[in-house]
Amino acid sequence: MALYTPRKDLDEKFFNEINEKDVVIVGPAAYLQGSGFGKKIDSKDVIVRVNRSFETAEKIPEDVGSRTDIIYSCLLETHRNAGTLDFEKIKKAGVKMICAPGFNRVYNDHPQGIYASHPDIKDSTWKKINDSKYSVRIIFEKVDSKLKSATQTRPNTGFLAIFDILACQPKSLTIHGFTFYLDGFVKGTKEGVEKEKNCTEEEFALMALNSKRHKQENMWKFAKEHLATAKNVILDETMKKILSLENFSREEFLK
Repeated sequence: MALYTPRKDLDEKFFNEINEKDVVIVGPAAYLQGSGFGKKIDSKDVIVRVNRSFETAEKIPEDVGSRTDIIYSCLLETHRNAGTLDFEKIKKAGVKMICAPGFNRVYNDHPQGIYASHPDIKDSTWKKINDSKYSVRIIFEKVDSKLKSATQTRPNTGFLAIFDILACQPKSLTIHGFTFYLDGFVKGTKEGVEKEKNCTEEEFALMALNSKRHKQENMWKFAKEHLATAKNVILDETMKKILSLENFSREEFLK
């Protein structure tokens, strides 16, 4: 297994993009539909989205905003994960950088030395990244390792993204669209999962909630401790409600 050597230029570029800026990160939670958050989101200096939330911006900009500056992607080209990575479309949308979590293999021929985030990333995806010469940055190793240790689970890409951004000391970080799967997905966010996993988007959300690999309750506990009182973190009302729950319970959340 090749060890990851951080690309300082991409880390520095990312830091400069985030530091002392008003940043918003937008996840895929269902409560965003009809929220009318679009203008508020578009007013931020930097707009960050996770996996297929990039596609949602094209469908309901009035609720989730229209711009995308940075995408956090697990790079898994499946309907339930990152969807199809269309780099021409991503470039055209003005996305400046893609960030990816963790690593355990390397695509040696890539001119930028890009490292993988998951063993199941297809060779065709690596070839696509290689051919595109697109800037794909790996999340800060210290953030990744700290979260894995503190939560005793494999964190979701969006969860990693929040703390990766905070490591760059933004002026503010507004969080929308994260519910640890206590809510479902914005309709269409996991389009195609019906055939891929033989389930509806709603059923897949419940599968994600009860995942043994990504333990949502562990991440909720960490967020409850570290986000609820952070001075530069702005939570919407749904996120505030979730982090004020006494127990990690879908029934309690839906009351």
